[in-house]
Amino acid sequence: MGEPTVAQSSLSISTSAAEVRSVFELFQEDDFYAQFLERGFDSSRFAGAILTQDMATSTTGSDSKRRADPSDLPHQKRLGAQEAVIKIEAGVKQLDDELSKQVVAHHEELLHQVADVRELERVLEHVRDGVNALEDGVSALQLSVREPYSQLAASVGELERVQAVTDLLRRTFRYLSLAARLRELVQEKNTGTRYLPQAAICLRDIHDLEGEQEQEDDELMQVEVVAEQLEFVRQVYTNTINTASHLLNQGLSAHNQTDVATALQVFHNLGVLKARTYQCMADLVLHARHAIQSSLTHACFRDAEFAREVAGSRGQQTAEIRRREAVWAQLSRIADDLFACVLRGWTLQRVLSKMRDPTTHQPLVAPLSQAGALAAPFNTGSSAVTGATRSKDHLQPSHGGQSLQEDYQNVASLNPAREAASLLVQRFWAPLCEAFSGELGKVSRANPALAALLGATGYPRLLALFSARLLQRLTEQRRQVQAEQATQERVLLLRALSSFESAFLAAAQRAIRIPLAALISDAAPSPNTIADAPTEQQVAALLHAIGVQLGAVRAVDSDLCTLVAQQAVHAVQQFTVHAERMVASAPADHQTVDALTPAQLRNAHLFNALAQLRRGLLAEADRLPSISAAAYSSTASSPASVSIASTTGTTSTTSALSSSVIGADQLTRTAGSKVNTLSSSSSSSSPSSSSSSKQVASSTAPSGAPQRRDAASLLRNCAAVLASLAQQITGPLFICMSSVAHRTLLKMHSELCADTDSQQQQQQQQQQQGSQSTQEGTAGSHYMTHLQRQLTHFRNTILAPYRPCIELTTHLKLLVTDIVDAFVTQVSLLRTLTPTARMSLAHDMAKLELAVLPLHPAKGVGVAYQHLRSLRPLLFRELDEVANCPELTQLPPMVVLHSLYARGPPELVLPHRLRGWSESHYVRWLNEHPLASERLQLIRESLDAYRREMDRRGAKQYSPVYVLIGELA
Repeated sequence: MGEPTVAQSSLSISTSAAEVRSVFELFQEDDFYAQFLERGFDSSRFAGAILTQDMATSTTGSDSKRRADPSDLPHQKRLGAQEAVIKIEAGVKQLDDELSKQVVAHHEELLHQVADVRELERVLEHVRDGVNALEDGVSALQLSVREPYSQLAASVGELERVQAVTDLLRRTFRYLSLAARLRELVQEKNTGTRYLPQAAICLRDIHDLEGEQEQEDDELMQVEVVAEQLEFVRQVYTNTINTASHLLNQGLSAHNQTDVATALQVFHNLGVLKARTYQCMADLVLHARHAIQSSLTHACFRDAEFAREVAGSRGQQTAEIRRREAVWAQLSRIADDLFACVLRGWTLQRVLSKMRDPTTHQPLVAPLSQAGALAAPFNTGSSAVTGATRSKDHLQPSHGGQSLQEDYQNVASLNPAREAASLLVQRFWAPLCEAFSGELGKVSRANPALAALLGATGYPRLLALFSARLLQRLTEQRRQVQAEQATQERVLLLRALSSFESAFLAAAQRAIRIPLAALISDAAPSPNTIADAPTEQQVAALLHAIGVQLGAVRAVDSDLCTLVAQQAVHAVQQFTVHAERMVASAPADHQTVDALTPAQLRNAHLFNALAQLRRGLLAEADRLPSISAAAYSSTASSPASVSIASTTGTTSTTSALSSSVIGADQLTRTAGSKVNTLSSSSSSSSPSSSSSSKQVASSTAPSGAPQRRDAASLLRNCAAVLASLAQQITGPLFICMSSVAHRTLLKMHSELCADTDSQQQQQQQQQQQGSQSTQEGTAGSHYMTHLQRQLTHFRNTILAPYRPCIELTTHLKLLVTDIVDAFVTQVSLLRTLTPTARMSLAHDMAKLELAVLPLHPAKGVGVAYQHLRSLRPLLFRELDEVANCPELTQLPPMVVLHSLYARGPPELVLPHRLRGWSESHYVRWLNEHPLASERLQLIRESLDAYRREMDRRGAKQYSPVYVLIGELA
């Protein structure tokens, strides 16, 4: 029989498992057998309970029942001993039967497992034999190497002792040599201080010898000859440190770079350059603090002394003047002390940036600029560590355990000058300015009068004093200082004076807000009154306040001037918001025919105030120092520059809108759309409540903005915003006037273009009446007379309250240009002009020049006036002269082509008549389509229509006008 397969074994195992589960389930169901399946089954307790129960059943009475504890019985159903034995034997027999079945069922499997167990025992026996053999081999090897190892260990011990003695002799000889060399250098003191660097090198080598032995009791110090030199070495070390410190202080005081370099070289050779450099800067700051405290203890800085001085003087005013001058004198003394202290620090910086290690040729400032060295806290009150108290531990190198060679390699790429400047700024300038700010702030807090003198009124003088006596003198003295360092020093000084700067700016803001409060009213503006409109005196008061504040800082500091200009711009922003709420923008407030309304009068006052404020801001901007042209061009894309561009765009939009012709049938709708378009163009940067205020706000960007603005540019941008707001006031008014003028010019078609019969009748009457008709013909047209009255009323009534300014002149010039262009265009669209009509048009041209003269001279409008002057001779030229006349190049092509239609036959229809358009619609279409190809397409359509009509009639030739227009088109 073969071995059972895995599937058969699995099946048999699963079958037997099912059978076993059935036996155990039967036991579980039986209360007696279930006791044996419990985990805590106790056979002794079970047997005792059975015997107790059997004894209890054999006796009678309740006493025996009470002696048997029912809780000791395993189950409620109690059996006697004989019954329990029979029950147990039955269960054991049942289990034996089940076990026999399982053995028979898994006989082959059990035999296979027994064979595996025997094989495992054989392998374990083989491994046990190998382990025993290995232990025997190791024991034999240990016996063979024990004697050579003992001999080698003894030899090594002898060698270590020999090496220790040799090393001690070497160190002793080296120590004695260095001590002798040091003694020779000390005996040569007549050479000055030149021996100090070599002595420092000897001392550093001696320290290295002492540091080679890390044990607590150094054997070198126990050598008698070395111990004799130890006191001498320590005394020389102390003298060297003291001499180098004195030499450093002397060199910094006299600005002698040679002495400073010698002292620093000594410290570097001793390995204490970092600590000594930091301590030197700390001493300089401490000296400056003492000087500041000494100057601030003067009587002029104390209120009690000031009161005593006033009581003993002749007058309070004289005492106040003397006290202020004494304060400024003491502040000048403080500036001089700071200058002397800073000059010493700069001398130290300059020497550090030049010196290099003679061995590695790396800059000496490199170890001082390591990571974390400049960021360490700085204590200006630490006392100097003298040489007398310095022990051997103070000679440890200051590079944190690494060798100097590694430190130099890490900072080999550093710029010595830049690192020395950074060291001076962070280790000297920052604590120096902090000490100055703390001492001066302490005195000013204790003396309110002094705080007011230095802050609200005298901060420009304070800043000018320290800039002139400290920063400028440093700039003159240090000709090769880096710009970055100078900027950092200036920032630190301004930070020290920041409290006084804040007080001055707050005072400047209050001074500007006083006249501003008179301009701004919290009450809602009334539409029918001008009482709340700003007056010229109020605007002048605001400009005077701005000028006074800017004048106080104009020649002091450009940055401070920019901060004051921001205060002024903020005030103008508030006025702009208030003025924008007061502007009357209803359509009735832009009429130009009737008398001036109260709302229009208030708009005029607002316009005058804005123009006056704009002129004042521009005048202040011209007095301020401005940035260079390159720097100013770099800010062209800033928000304030965008506001200027939007203002220019508004002007061009007004010109384009003014050049359109308004028809009588679409006057109301077109005029309204123009006003809306202008309003949207004027406030394109802000569709919400206040566009001008947002433009002003954009000009006052924070100082952290990428693009820096100076005071002059801030004021100019603010003036541009004011011009934009003024444009919102006058733009719709001039558009309305342009609409009225266009409507009046449209009447020339009804007056000059009559039918042919009436024209012939007028010619006969003119021939009969002679000169009388000529005089009547030169009397002018009714539409031109009406236009003249409208323009005169507009100038003398509507514009009467407006004061002359550049913005108003620009609007008037654009209006005149628009009227002249509209007249030329309308004349070119006239048909079948008779000689009388041409004479009337020539007279109207002269009269037009007189009509626009109150607004702006016609000669000053440029190209439009040239078109008007060129149109006059074109009207009187014969057809054969037109082809070569100079007016073809002087007039727009469409004007020339339109004027030729008037000489042609009735079948040659104008383009707009062919499409059924009115003159106003046609002119508007021309303005919307400036391309010559689109315009000439309409002319060609008209010519094609004429040709088809002539071909339909069978005409043998075309009109000469048709041929000429075709050649020109």
